[in-house]
Amino acid sequence: MKPHVALSALIVTFIAVTVSHLDWVQADGGHLLVVDGRPVDAEGWLRNQFNSLRRNCAEVKVPKQDDERLALALRTLKEYSAPASQSARLVAASVRGDWMLLEVEFETLLPAVVVMQKTGSNWVIAPRGIWSGQTYPWLAATTIRAYLARQVESVPSDLLACFDPAVSASGPSRNLAP
Repeated sequence: MKPHVALSALIVTFIAVTVSHLDWVQADGGHLLVVDGRPVDAEGWLRNQFNSLRRNCAEVKVPKQDDERLALALRTLKEYSAPASQSARLVAASVRGDWMLLEVEFETLLPAVVVMQKTGSNWVIAPRGIWSGQTYPWLAATTIRAYLARQVESVPSDLLACFDPAVSASGPSRNLAP
């Protein structure tokens, strides 16, 4: 077999095998790459990479576990939809000025990310500032950031951009500052 014929056959075979394992589908207003039947959020991955390159987290702080602001915010959250919310456990928090982003887990409710704003000396839940649920097959960070940005337009963009979920399928990956 001539080299150019062999190379052509190799290229055609490579393309055919690749195409047989990959598919690009539209779902829930976005696109997913399907690899051997498993959905992959390739767009979300690219958005996460771009976000990590362009975000500026200089003004966003991770409070220490004993920070009084956290205790006040958690108390407000526990009272929000009692009795189910009474089991709220703080997983992660970020603060920027008078805004706070909390990631919490519950015994009987799905995990939640909550936008809170300081009003006087109290922390209140921003109207429509709660995301709760699962994001599969979408990547959690990009899905939650986009949802909260649409729901709470006045939240500082860097607070959302600097949000990386602490809870993954395998459990917490980071917590509050010691």
